[in-house]
Amino acid sequence: MGKVGIPTFPFRFQLHQHMTMSVPSVLRIITLVLASSAMVCGILVVGDILAPPNIPDQFRIILGVVVFLYGAYRFVITFYQKQKS
Repeated sequence: MGKVGIPTFPFRFQLHQHMTMSVPSVLRIITLVLASSAMVCGILVVGDILAPPNIPDQFRIILGVVVFLYGAYRFVITFYQKQKS
C-alpha cells in the first residue's frame, strides 16, 4: 500500500498466505482461457454444432478454421510472451 491507503502498482491479489498474483498474471490467465475457448468454438463451427443451419458448408468450414487459427495464434503469443516482473 502506498500513502494514505492507496494501493500502488503493480497490484497484487492475496490468494493464500504465501500465494499472491499480480494483475498481469491474472490478465494472462484470462487471455489464455479466452484463446482456448476461441479454438473450441472454431472446432464446434467446423463440426456443424455451433453454426446456423442456413449457411453454406464452405463458408462454415472457412469461418471455423479462421476462428480456430486466431485462437491458436493468441494462445501461442500469450503463452510465450515474457513476463514483465
